[in-house]
Amino acid sequence: MQTFTFTQQEYQDLLKRLDEMNNKLGATHTPTQDVYDNAELMRLLKVSRRTLSTWRAEQLIEFSQIGSKIYYTKEAVNKFLETYRVKPLGK
Repeated sequence: MQTFTFTQQEYQDLLKRLDEMNNKLGATHTPTQDVYDNAELMRLLKVSRRTLSTWRAEQLIEFSQIGSKIYYTKEAVNKFLETYRVKPLGK
């Protein structure tokens, strides 16, 4: 294992740079939209896993897949619900 020796000034500079990077990452890391996984959307819409699978297969709802995990943005869910909204007649 290697050992590194820093002067007090080098150590302070390093801490300052790490703080700046942390602040930048914190500012850009805040999510701008909500994301639901398959289980959360099943609970939210009260539908089965198979129903969500059918909607995805028929390309009715947008989703992202990372490995075996499936994700839906709040925007995609709202778009889906708006597309299939039934408007009342006569009003």
